[in-house]
Order: sequence, then structure tokens, then C-alpha cells
Amino acid sequence: MSRTNLTHDQLRRIKAIALDVDGVLTDGGMWWGLDGEEFKRFSFSDIMGISLAHRKGFIIALISGEASPLVDRYAAKMMIADVTKGCRDKGLSAAPSDARQAILEKVDFVAVSKGGNGAVRELVDALLAAHGTDAETVFRASVRRDVLDATEPAPSDERRTT
Repeated sequence: MSRTNLTHDQLRRIKAIALDVDGVLTDGGMWWGLDGEEFKRFSFSDIMGISLAHRKGFIIALISGEASPLVDRYAAKMMIADVTKGCRDKGLSAAPSDARQAILEKVDFVAVSKGGNGAVRELVDALLAAHGTDAETVFRASVRRDVLDATEPAPSDERRTT
């Protein structure tokens, strides 16, 4: 089970989630193709966690130490408008279980899962529980809203990149 130093009320006050990419949304690994193309692996569990957080109304942001075009592509696919690249000092208070020991000792939330293997989903599930809901309830409610909103024009794809 995930470890947190936050109370239920503290978790309920969280309205936004800023996620690092390498080592949190990915396992920290990187692959290169023969032509120098870069590849990263993202967990479907975390993708679903971000989708649920969006549906519940959380603001999602990406923070990356690298200026990789893969960050922009992931943000576009996940409809994440707030992206900051080239940021080294992130000050996050949650970590996957495979973070360095010094980090694990300082954060408020430690997931059981390793980076790139569902740690973000664990955090989102804990936040949903603190809000008195779960993944299935959020998903069902958002599907009903999607059906009702089907006649409205789609929002534009406006990402803010720093």
C-alpha cells in the first residue's frame, strides 16, 4: 500500500498535480533508434490515472528537466495544457518507490509502484479516495457529461509551454 504523511483533509485540498516525466511517468530509461530517434515508455495505468484526474477536475501539469519533443507529444495526447521544460528544481512531494532513498525520506507520498509502472495512478487513486470517490464513479460521471456535451464545440488545443 502507498505511504503518505498527508491527512485525509490535506489530500482533499489538492486541486492540481504537477508531474515530472523521467522517472515518474517513465521508468527513467531511454531508447535510441539507429537514426538517433529517442523513445520513452509510458504506463497505461498512469495514462488512465491522468485521465481520471482530468475527469474529476484536477489541473494536470508536466514538469521536465529536458526540452524533449516527446514531452510535448505526451502533453498533446493527454490534453495537458501546462508544460514546463528545462526545470531542474521541481520540489515535488510524491515519489515512486524506486526513487533515491534521500527523496523517499522527504516526500509526503510514496507509491508502491516504481516510476513508469503505475505510481501516478496510485497517487490519483489516493486523491480520488480523499475526495470521496473512485475511478469507476468518476469515469461513469464523465461519460454522462460527455454524452450531454456532445452538441457543444470541442475546446481548442491551447498548450502553454514555458
